[in-house]
Amino acid sequence: MKKNLSTTDVDLSHHIQRDIIIRLRQQGGAPYQALKPDGVEGNAFNYHLRSLKKAKLIALTDDGYNLTGIGQLVSDAFSYDSKRLMLRPHMYTMLLVTAGDAVLVYAPVRQPTAGWFCLPSGKLHYEDSFEDSICREVQRRNLSNEYTATQLCAVNVRYKQAGEVIMQRPGVIWHVIYSGHLVDRQTDSGSTFWMTRQELLDSPRVLPDVTEALKRVVNPSPTPIDLEWSLD
Repeated sequence: MKKNLSTTDVDLSHHIQRDIIIRLRQQGGAPYQALKPDGVEGNAFNYHLRSLKKAKLIALTDDGYNLTGIGQLVSDAFSYDSKRLMLRPHMYTMLLVTAGDAVLVYAPVRQPTAGWFCLPSGKLHYEDSFEDSICREVQRRNLSNEYTATQLCAVNVRYKQAGEVIMQRPGVIWHVIYSGHLVDRQTDSGSTFWMTRQELLDSPRVLPDVTEALKRVVNPSPTPIDLEWSLD
Protein backbone atom coordinates (compact mmCIF):
# COMPACT_ATOMS: atom_id res chain seq x y z
CA MET A 1 0.00 0.00 0.00
CA LYS A 2 1.39 3.39 -0.97
CA LYS A 3 2.06 5.97 1.70
CA ASN A 4 2.41 9.74 1.76
CA LEU A 5 5.88 11.17 1.53
CA SER A 6 7.58 12.05 4.81
CA THR A 7 8.82 15.62 5.24
CA THR A 8 10.65 14.95 8.52
CA ASP A 9 14.00 16.04 7.07
CA VAL A 10 12.67 18.98 5.04
CA ASP A 11 13.80 22.35 6.42
CA LEU A 12 13.60 25.38 4.18
CA SER A 13 13.90 27.91 7.00
CA HIS A 14 17.24 29.20 5.70
CA HIS A 15 17.32 31.61 2.77
CA ILE A 16 20.25 29.81 1.10
CA GLN A 17 18.35 26.52 0.94
CA ARG A 18 15.24 28.29 -0.32
CA ASP A 19 17.32 30.06 -2.98
CA ILE A 20 18.76 26.75 -4.21
CA ILE A 21 15.29 25.19 -4.47
CA ILE A 22 13.93 28.22 -6.34
CA ARG A 23 16.83 28.36 -8.80
CA LEU A 24 16.63 24.66 -9.62
CA ARG A 25 12.86 24.81 -10.07
CA GLN A 26 13.05 27.83 -12.37
CA GLN A 27 16.22 26.99 -14.32
CA GLY A 28 16.56 23.20 -14.16
CA GLY A 29 19.92 21.51 -13.57
CA ALA A 30 22.79 23.80 -12.62
CA PRO A 31 26.47 23.34 -11.78
CA TYR A 32 27.90 24.33 -8.42
CA GLN A 33 29.17 27.76 -9.49
CA ALA A 34 25.84 28.73 -11.04
CA LEU A 35 24.01 27.85 -7.82
CA LYS A 36 26.36 29.61 -5.40
CA PRO A 37 25.27 33.23 -4.86
CA ASP A 38 27.89 35.97 -4.95
CA GLY A 39 29.08 36.98 -1.51
CA VAL A 40 28.19 33.69 0.20
CA GLU A 41 31.13 31.99 1.91
CA GLY A 42 31.93 28.58 0.43
CA ASN A 43 31.76 26.56 3.65
CA ALA A 44 28.34 27.97 4.53
CA PHE A 45 27.00 27.27 1.05
CA ASN A 46 28.39 23.73 1.08
CA TYR A 47 26.71 23.04 4.42
CA HIS A 48 23.28 23.96 3.04
CA LEU A 49 23.92 22.08 -0.19
CA ARG A 50 24.73 18.95 1.84
CA SER A 51 21.61 19.47 3.97
CA LEU A 52 19.40 19.48 0.87
CA LYS A 53 21.14 16.36 -0.45
CA LYS A 54 20.70 14.59 2.89
CA ALA A 55 17.00 15.47 2.86
CA LYS A 56 16.85 13.94 -0.66
CA LEU A 57 15.54 17.20 -2.15
CA ILE A 58 18.44 17.58 -4.59
CA ALA A 59 20.93 15.22 -6.22
CA LEU A 60 24.16 15.62 -8.18
CA THR A 61 23.73 14.37 -11.76
CA ASP A 62 25.74 14.56 -14.99
CA ASP A 63 24.43 18.06 -15.76
CA GLY A 64 24.92 19.41 -12.25
CA TYR A 65 22.55 19.62 -9.32
CA ASN A 66 18.89 18.81 -9.92
CA LEU A 67 15.73 18.58 -7.85
CA THR A 68 14.75 15.02 -7.01
CA GLY A 69 11.16 13.82 -7.29
CA ILE A 70 10.57 14.77 -3.65
CA GLY A 71 12.26 18.11 -4.28
CA GLN A 72 9.89 18.81 -7.15
CA LEU A 73 6.91 18.03 -4.93
CA VAL A 74 8.21 20.29 -2.15
CA SER A 75 8.90 23.12 -4.58
CA ASP A 76 5.38 22.74 -5.96
CA ALA A 77 4.05 23.61 -2.49
CA PHE A 78 6.41 26.58 -2.28
CA SER A 79 5.20 30.16 -2.72
CA TYR A 80 7.71 32.13 -4.76
CA ASP A 81 6.10 35.42 -3.71
CA SER A 82 6.32 34.86 0.06
CA LYS A 83 9.40 32.56 -0.17
CA ARG A 84 7.88 29.91 2.10
CA LEU A 85 5.94 26.66 2.08
CA MET A 86 2.21 27.33 2.07
CA LEU A 87 -0.61 25.51 3.86
CA ARG A 88 -2.94 24.28 1.13
CA PRO A 89 -5.91 21.89 1.05
CA HIS A 90 -5.41 18.22 0.29
CA MET A 91 -7.24 16.45 -2.52
CA TYR A 92 -9.88 14.09 -1.09
CA THR A 93 -11.47 10.92 -2.39
CA MET A 94 -15.03 10.90 -1.03
CA LEU A 95 -17.32 7.90 -1.32
CA LEU A 96 -21.09 7.82 -1.52
CA VAL A 97 -21.54 4.10 -0.90
CA THR A 98 -25.06 2.77 -1.51
CA ALA A 99 -26.55 -0.70 -1.26
CA GLY A 100 -30.16 -0.45 -2.36
CA ASP A 101 -31.73 2.09 -0.01
CA ALA A 102 -28.87 1.87 2.49
CA VAL A 103 -26.10 4.51 2.59
CA LEU A 104 -22.73 4.13 4.32
CA VAL A 105 -22.13 6.98 6.78
CA TYR A 106 -19.07 8.02 8.77
CA ALA A 107 -19.43 9.71 12.19
CA PRO A 108 -16.05 11.04 13.41
CA VAL A 109 -15.19 11.55 17.07
CA ARG A 110 -12.60 14.22 16.32
CA GLN A 111 -13.28 17.91 16.03
CA PRO A 112 -14.39 19.89 14.17
CA THR A 113 -16.90 17.43 12.65
CA ALA A 114 -17.55 15.29 15.75
CA GLY A 115 -21.25 14.50 15.97
CA TRP A 116 -21.88 15.09 12.26
CA PHE A 117 -22.69 12.48 9.60
CA CYS A 118 -20.08 12.55 6.82
CA LEU A 119 -19.11 10.77 3.62
CA PRO A 120 -16.34 8.21 4.12
CA SER A 121 -13.26 9.88 2.67
CA GLY A 122 -9.50 9.96 2.63
CA LYS A 123 -6.68 12.07 1.27
CA LEU A 124 -5.28 11.18 -2.13
CA HIS A 125 -1.73 9.87 -1.64
CA TYR A 126 1.20 10.66 -3.89
CA GLU A 127 1.45 8.14 -6.74
CA ASP A 128 -2.20 7.12 -6.23
CA SER A 129 -4.56 6.54 -9.08
CA PHE A 130 -8.20 7.22 -8.27
CA GLU A 131 -8.76 3.46 -8.37
CA ASP A 132 -6.03 3.00 -5.73
CA SER A 133 -7.58 5.64 -3.49
CA ILE A 134 -11.12 4.27 -3.81
CA CYS A 135 -9.94 0.72 -3.08
CA ARG A 136 -8.05 1.86 0.02
CA GLU A 137 -11.07 3.71 1.42
CA VAL A 138 -13.37 0.75 0.76
CA GLN A 139 -10.95 -1.59 2.55
CA ARG A 140 -10.66 0.79 5.51
CA ARG A 141 -14.41 0.29 6.06
CA ASN A 142 -14.05 -3.52 6.06
CA LEU A 143 -16.08 -3.79 2.86
CA SER A 144 -15.42 -6.44 0.25
CA ASN A 145 -14.42 -5.78 -3.36
CA GLU A 146 -17.99 -6.38 -4.55
CA TYR A 147 -18.62 -2.89 -5.86
CA THR A 148 -18.56 -0.62 -8.89
CA ALA A 149 -17.49 3.02 -8.71
CA THR A 150 -18.38 5.91 -10.99
CA GLN A 151 -17.46 9.56 -10.67
CA LEU A 152 -20.35 11.61 -9.33
CA CYS A 153 -18.92 15.14 -9.31
CA ALA A 154 -16.14 17.38 -8.08
CA VAL A 155 -16.57 18.93 -4.64
CA ASN A 156 -15.09 21.83 -2.67
CA VAL A 157 -16.65 22.39 0.75
CA ARG A 158 -15.30 24.99 3.17
CA TYR A 159 -16.33 24.47 6.79
CA LYS A 160 -16.49 27.52 9.06
CA GLN A 161 -16.67 28.27 12.77
CA ALA A 162 -17.16 31.79 14.13
CA GLY A 163 -17.05 33.03 10.53
CA GLU A 164 -13.58 31.57 9.85
CA VAL A 165 -12.75 28.70 7.50
CA ILE A 166 -11.22 25.96 9.67
CA MET A 167 -11.31 23.04 7.22
CA GLN A 168 -11.47 22.76 3.45
CA ARG A 169 -12.13 19.56 1.52
CA PRO A 170 -11.72 19.75 -2.25
CA GLY A 171 -11.89 16.49 -4.16
CA VAL A 172 -14.05 14.08 -6.11
CA ILE A 173 -17.16 12.26 -4.91
CA TRP A 174 -17.49 8.72 -6.25
CA HIS A 175 -20.74 6.79 -6.27
CA VAL A 176 -19.89 3.29 -5.08
CA ILE A 177 -22.66 0.74 -5.67
CA TYR A 178 -21.98 -2.03 -3.17
CA SER A 179 -23.33 -5.58 -3.39
CA GLY A 180 -21.48 -7.26 -0.53
CA HIS A 181 -22.37 -7.90 3.10
CA LEU A 182 -23.33 -4.77 5.06
CA VAL A 183 -20.98 -4.34 8.01
CA ASP A 184 -20.39 -1.57 10.54
CA ARG A 185 -16.98 -0.57 11.85
CA GLN A 186 -15.86 1.18 15.02
CA THR A 187 -12.37 2.69 15.40
CA ASP A 188 -10.74 5.20 17.71
CA SER A 189 -11.34 7.95 15.15
CA GLY A 190 -15.02 7.25 14.47
CA SER A 191 -17.82 4.90 13.40
CA THR A 192 -18.84 3.73 9.95
CA PHE A 193 -22.39 2.40 9.69
CA TRP A 194 -25.42 2.16 7.42
CA MET A 195 -28.51 4.40 7.37
CA THR A 196 -31.45 4.64 5.01
CA ARG A 197 -31.46 7.41 2.45
CA GLN A 198 -34.49 9.04 4.05
CA GLU A 199 -32.98 8.90 7.55
CA LEU A 200 -30.00 10.83 6.26
CA LEU A 201 -32.06 13.43 4.42
CA ASP A 202 -34.18 13.98 7.55
CA SER A 203 -31.22 14.26 9.94
CA PRO A 204 -30.22 17.74 11.24
CA ARG A 205 -26.65 16.47 11.75
CA VAL A 206 -25.79 15.49 8.18
CA LEU A 207 -23.15 17.51 6.36
CA PRO A 208 -24.16 19.20 3.10
CA ASP A 209 -21.85 17.22 0.83
CA VAL A 210 -23.77 14.08 1.84
CA THR A 211 -27.19 15.47 0.99
CA GLU A 212 -25.94 17.13 -2.19
CA ALA A 213 -24.32 13.86 -3.31
CA LEU A 214 -27.58 11.98 -2.71
CA LYS A 215 -29.39 14.53 -4.88
CA ARG A 216 -26.84 14.05 -7.67
CA VAL A 217 -27.57 10.32 -7.81
CA VAL A 218 -31.21 11.14 -8.63
CA ASN A 219 -30.48 14.20 -10.78
CA PRO A 220 -26.97 13.92 -12.25
CA SER A 221 -25.13 17.18 -12.92
CA PRO A 222 -21.53 17.93 -13.97
CA THR A 223 -21.57 21.13 -11.89
CA PRO A 224 -19.21 20.81 -8.90
CA ILE A 225 -20.58 20.99 -5.36
CA ASP A 226 -18.95 24.24 -4.21
CA LEU A 227 -20.20 25.71 -0.94
CA GLU A 228 -19.47 26.97 2.57
CA TRP A 229 -21.05 25.49 5.67
CA SER A 230 -21.06 26.66 9.27
CA LEU A 231 -20.39 24.06 11.96
CA ASP A 232 -21.54 26.44 14.75
